[in-house]
Amino acid sequence: MRVVVFGATRGIGLEVVKELVAQGHAVRAFARDPSALAGLPVEVAHGDVLRPETVRAAVAGMEAVVSALGQGTSNAPTTHMSEGTAAILAAMKEHGVERGVFVTSLGACDDPDEPFLFRFFGRRMFGNIFADHRRLEANVRASGTAYTLVRPGALTNAPGKGTYRVCRDRRARGANTIARADVAHFIVRELVAREHVGEAVALGY
Repeated sequence: MRVVVFGATRGIGLEVVKELVAQGHAVRAFARDPSALAGLPVEVAHGDVLRPETVRAAVAGMEAVVSALGQGTSNAPTTHMSEGTAAILAAMKEHGVERGVFVTSLGACDDPDEPFLFRFFGRRMFGNIFADHRRLEANVRASGTAYTLVRPGALTNAPGKGTYRVCRDRRARGANTIARADVAHFIVRELVAREHVGEAVALGY
């Protein structure tokens, strides 16, 4: 499969690139700074997700899109992820690419069993980021694409286990942590398996 990855130079996105390469897929990695991709057998598309013309060029000729855009830990008001995702969705429509997997967060989830401490502290510390994730998800749901939304738990850099829980439209119970490598494992598997098209899933151990 020919896949373009946004947010490809760090975190989940970089792990997705590595997993795709390991499984023999053709990868185009979208990056403002391609130095993090040195040594990887991928095509690099240089650009900025807020410059639609570079996004359109990156999506052209692809069969699927993975978006793992990040915002860091600043809770300043932001529209970076939702605007970037809107540009990606427009490019997918223009080039007839229907399949996309989009990473958001547990903060975009309306879960009646949400732990009190997460609700009390997490939403106060990262409320603006979560709000942008919700806008991102709304854009994706309205897009008409064959999408899957992925909401990982607290991320670690531990080695992947290859086993984790996948929960539809609510958080995974328990520790609510997951390695970035296992998020990438799920994303690449889901691209092909298409078990959760049109759904939002939470991942955790």
